[in-house]
Amino acid sequence: MSGLPPVPDAWKQTRAAARVLLVAICAVLLVTGAAGDSLTTDEYGMIPPGYHYWTTGRSFWWSDHPPFLKLLETAPLLTLRLPTVPNFWGLPFEEAIDAFMFHPATPVERVAWLARLPIIVLTLLLVCFLGWWASRWYGPVPGLLALFLAVFSPDVLAHGRYATSDLGVAALMAIALFLGEAACRLRSVRRVVGQFARDPSRSLS
Repeated sequence: MSGLPPVPDAWKQTRAAARVLLVAICAVLLVTGAAGDSLTTDEYGMIPPGYHYWTTGRSFWWSDHPPFLKLLETAPLLTLRLPTVPNFWGLPFEEAIDAFMFHPATPVERVAWLARLPIIVLTLLLVCFLGWWASRWYGPVPGLLALFLAVFSPDVLAHGRYATSDLGVAALMAIALFLGEAACRLRSVRRVVGQFARDPSRSLS
């Protein structure tokens, strides 16, 4: 009987358990970090504009930041009864931010936690995606190593718990690269099929 021996089921189960453990560790680190940190300067510039984008349908500040991540981060805030600042977009930046965040009816800690939650989920999806992508290219062991490196990356742990654009942009870029790679592979397959249809003998030579 030729060929490589089959991979034992115990080894497969060990790899699966290691993946679950790594993702669980990442989740614990992100959640505990988010719960213990105060709002950062960048979050003050993301949360109030994002919430008022939902409530007013308008957005003017930081036009170099696409609104998708702001809307994603502040979507959970719609479950709260938060105050809206009259003429929010007409006020100076700092004045509008302070009027919303330091309003007596704004529960700042709860707002911060709910706004960070979508980024935490996105971070967990990103590390899982990176591990799967590496496995797809190089096999299960390199995929597990990629997952390990992603989970314990200082950049991932630092930015994956804040309602900012850093981790969101990284996740969307990773997805874009994967889709670009898939499109190139699909195009290559179509090219081979087309060449075979035109000249089978040349394609097989």
